[in-house]
Amino acid sequence: MIYLKQIPYLITFCVAASFITNCSSSSSDLSSIQFIDTHNDIPHNQFQERKARNFRIPGWSPFDGKQFNFLLDEANEGQMAAQVFSVFVNSNEDSLLYYDLAIQQIDTLKAWSERNPNDVAWVTNASEFEQAMANGKFAAMFGVEGGHIIEENLDYLDSLAARGAAYLTLTWNNSTQWATSAADEVTRPDEMPFLGLNEKGVQVIHKMNELGVMIDVSHLGEKSFWDVVKVAQKPIIASHSCVWELTPSRRNLKNDQIDAIAASDGVIFVNFYSGFIDSTYSARYKTYDQKYGAEIDSLGSAYANSWYGEMEHFSLHPEEMNALRPPLSALVDHIDYIAKRVGIEHVGLGADFEGAESFPLGIDGVKDYPNLARALKERGYSNEDIQKIGWQNFARVYKANQSPL
Repeated sequence: MIYLKQIPYLITFCVAASFITNCSSSSSDLSSIQFIDTHNDIPHNQFQERKARNFRIPGWSPFDGKQFNFLLDEANEGQMAAQVFSVFVNSNEDSLLYYDLAIQQIDTLKAWSERNPNDVAWVTNASEFEQAMANGKFAAMFGVEGGHIIEENLDYLDSLAARGAAYLTLTWNNSTQWATSAADEVTRPDEMPFLGLNEKGVQVIHKMNELGVMIDVSHLGEKSFWDVVKVAQKPIIASHSCVWELTPSRRNLKNDQIDAIAASDGVIFVNFYSGFIDSTYSARYKTYDQKYGAEIDSLGSAYANSWYGEMEHFSLHPEEMNALRPPLSALVDHIDYIAKRVGIEHVGLGADFEGAESFPLGIDGVKDYPNLARALKERGYSNEDIQKIGWQNFARVYKANQSPL
């Protein structure tokens, strides 16, 4: 396991979250509510950081235990029962090594879990997930973000499923040879050789249903989305998406898409990124970027990565960065919209921690899920409702996808 030597202690697994049942809807005590998050980008970010450089980002890196980090003791503080870690390889980097780099991330995640058998369960299927919950262990799981990672090879999809992939996000911002992304369908549709799913894409969907890997439509173009709806035979998920009606971003879901996911008995896991929950955030951020663009570019050059440079710059200007952030109520608005439109059974949480520069005030990392629980309670949701949003809807859709056709 050479990668463990290269990336020591990427995630510190400490005390597991306790699984407690029988919450009363009349109780004001939210301490028994558990949370599962379906999207956290720490494997890619930290793997790439350690691969590219031999130093850490002061004040931001999870190695330093600071901003937007994932540490299991903080997940325990946040009442998390499980994390679906996102395995991602940037389509602009490491061409033709997508699958190999994804396997390295998966094997490293598994090794972290196995170092801590008393506290953490490495989960590869619905039965193991239920056992981890029953034993009060933190369930470490993974999903794969971006169909390019299978490199047009259905055998690679078999391999990822055998290793325990909970979902495959069919595209990232880039399209594949078999499905078009939201980014490409919106910004350059005339340049694409086809739009939607082609015959190979239909094969991928059928294969995922056969293997019990959840079909994730986050990042997917609308034409591809509706092609998926036509052929999928199991519940569909969006692992980290929000509501287009509230924030008209190409990454968010329109009303008919929300309806279609619910009709499949699927779940929309709401993204916490400021730009997806607040339609005014982008304009505020643009002003910040214009003010500090030269400094951000300079830091990006120093770190050999523009995104890391941007994160470091934010840590130097916390008051201004906080002023850009929307209130927590903006996130609750998206959850509330979905719940009221299609039912409480069809909404969950997919924060996108480590994958975005800004989250709403009161949400600084995995420790802060209780803040969201309180905000939902204040909006009128019962403890049972919050349990469904927090973890039960995930458990249902995960199990349903692994049931025989």
